[in-house]
Amino acid sequence: RDVQAVLTPKDSLFLRAEWFKAESGDLAQYFYQTDANKTQRIHERQDPNAFLGWHHEWAPGVHTLALGGYLEDNFDFRGSFDLYNLVRPAGPIVGGFQSGYDADYETDFRALTGELQQIWQNDRHTIIVGGRLQGGEVETTVRAPAVQRYDNHLTRSSAYAYWFWQILQPLQL
Repeated sequence: RDVQAVLTPKDSLFLRAEWFKAESGDLAQYFYQTDANKTQRIHERQDPNAFLGWHHEWAPGVHTLALGGYLEDNFDFRGSFDLYNLVRPAGPIVGGFQSGYDADYETDFRALTGELQQIWQNDRHTIIVGGRLQGGEVETTVRAPAVQRYDNHLTRSSAYAYWFWQILQPLQL
């Protein structure tokens, strides 16, 4: 859902909240559909992903945009999968075998994101400068085939700048 509000003639807010839920099984394509894994179950949930944005017009053609957000995702996999092992001591493949493994794991992802952008625009030129910062964590718990737990931290930043030049009305560089 999106909500937009005009606070003053020069300021506006934007709010978006998203929810997502999906359940599925083995979605791989098979020549024979009877080869599909009937025990595989996948559950994914995102609740909520929320974003808040602000726009301010300092003067005609001079704008500041800010966006902040919170992201959350839970992914759960239960089932089994087959590994195909090929025997190749040296040279060509001489054989192979298939092994089935049970799998049961869950991943939780949570992150914050923020972006700030400045725009300067006139009849012939547009300059956009901005930066983005994201941080969060990913926690993965494996329950089968072996119990394991992984905690990873995410930190990412980027900066960008664009210059557009309107040479003629249909031509822009």
